[in-house]
Amino acid sequence: MDRPGWITTVDDGTQDLNYQSSSPLTTTNAGSITGSSTAAQQLSARLYPGVHVPGPHGQFIQNSDLISTRFLPGLKPQVIYTIAENAQFSDGAPVTCSDFLLTYTAGVMTELFDSQLPLMQHIEEFECQPNSSRFVVKLAEGTGLRWRELFSPGTVLPAHAIASRAGMPLAALHNALQNRDAQALLEPAKIWSEGFDLANFDPLLQVSFGPFLIDHVTDDGAAILTRNETYYGDNAQLGSLAVWPARADTAALLERDSLDIVDVSEVEPDWLDRNAAGNKFDVFPEVGELTDALLLSDNGIFAEAPKRRAFAACIDQEAVAAASSAASGVDVGAVLWQSVEHEDPARQHLRDISDPHRAVNMEVARELAGETIRIGYRGQDQRLAKMVEKIAELCRPAGIEVVDVSVPETTAEDLHRSDGPFTDATSARGDNPEGVEVLGNSVIDEGASSAENAEDTADAAENISGQKIDAYLGAIYPPNLDVGATVHTDDVNALRDAEKRMWEQMHTIPLAAQPRVFVINRDVVNAVPYTGESAIGWNMDRWWISR
Repeated sequence: MDRPGWITTVDDGTQDLNYQSSSPLTTTNAGSITGSSTAAQQLSARLYPGVHVPGPHGQFIQNSDLISTRFLPGLKPQVIYTIAENAQFSDGAPVTCSDFLLTYTAGVMTELFDSQLPLMQHIEEFECQPNSSRFVVKLAEGTGLRWRELFSPGTVLPAHAIASRAGMPLAALHNALQNRDAQALLEPAKIWSEGFDLANFDPLLQVSFGPFLIDHVTDDGAAILTRNETYYGDNAQLGSLAVWPARADTAALLERDSLDIVDVSEVEPDWLDRNAAGNKFDVFPEVGELTDALLLSDNGIFAEAPKRRAFAACIDQEAVAAASSAASGVDVGAVLWQSVEHEDPARQHLRDISDPHRAVNMEVARELAGETIRIGYRGQDQRLAKMVEKIAELCRPAGIEVVDVSVPETTAEDLHRSDGPFTDATSARGDNPEGVEVLGNSVIDEGASSAENAEDTADAAENISGQKIDAYLGAIYPPNLDVGATVHTDDVNALRDAEKRMWEQMHTIPLAAQPRVFVINRDVVNAVPYTGESAIGWNMDRWWISR
């Protein structure tokens, strides 16, 4: 895709390595609702690195090439950030605190930016001077346990490039962000939420401060990455890399020798014969860190919590998990926890709260008798289709009709919404001290979708495309459902309160652990499976190929 002032440096088909992700590669902005519901981090984690890099063993590795941090504990904790002097974008502009101020402001002005950054609600004050490499974040009382997750991969975008596109100096944007001037931010917010879409790739806007940059996007949706020669850390091992969307024809990529790593959701994909002579791929099935869940609308049928609880009452998580396992070939268990990851040891303190939701209660479910529930997911995943089919079967005896309305473009944006992205004015800590808000929505990762289209999905939705959905099925990181939820906390009572509140509000229905399968060419070195939001691409700058 040609752009004035931009010359591509890699011809299609000549890249060093090919990686097919489970994301549709819709946008590189992982902080937008679209990005959070389409697993944008799988691409953008090494374009816009986070302050801390989550790894495959649950660790958070500080990105010392970019920034240093100093955490000051207390009743109201603080974090002092110092950006490296040589940290810069691929266009030569320095990384400054304005880039982080933009992320913070987008996270607290959710309606204007159409953002999905609930942890920003933990921040009470953000101290940042224009062009400064130092800034201070002051957190609300009772928060701070998750400070390493602030400014996560794919969420810090180039403020200077957005200002330029909006026709304003960076200083003017900085002032508008500090003052939360909604009128002045109208155009920058639109660019932030829509300008990073890959269907209309703009290389002068999507400049990188990571080890890779996007050279161009092919006509069939592959993002062609090249080494960012202005990167201030260790150079990427590969000179170029193609990241293919989930919808790409995997068999065709394999046939033309353009496939090295694939993120799928089935152990035995049709396109791979592991017993064939010359097979060079190994298959790594794993029970993923994320949780497959239904995100419910807060409007329409589900405008009231009792209606949301009635729908949950007809769902047997064990049966849905079994359907997912049968479709993927990975044995995953049911999940009944709202506020923690399904493997978090803290879940043991929540069993008396979650276990009552294990049983189906048709009497409660019949409150929705006669209603039709429209469930959507990105319509390219046979496994998710089987899960919806099972939910429909389970809820039918209660008089509830469940309809699969998925199309390839479905995202969480298609949910019925009230005033803003599922904003819930309930306090993060009960009575709303310090004005901290709770967001009822989640960071949803589409996760390991099949590279093959689910049969008949588009046909089934032909007459309903463009209408709103009542529930969205995808993989989530549960602690991001509610800013009051904590991770690895010693405050068991606070965690229990969050779990109770989330079951009462029922913005989501947890279903099962997400199955993940990575297919890796044996010639690829340093590809380390990771089932979190960044997926296997969390360290793609360390990949190289030995052939």
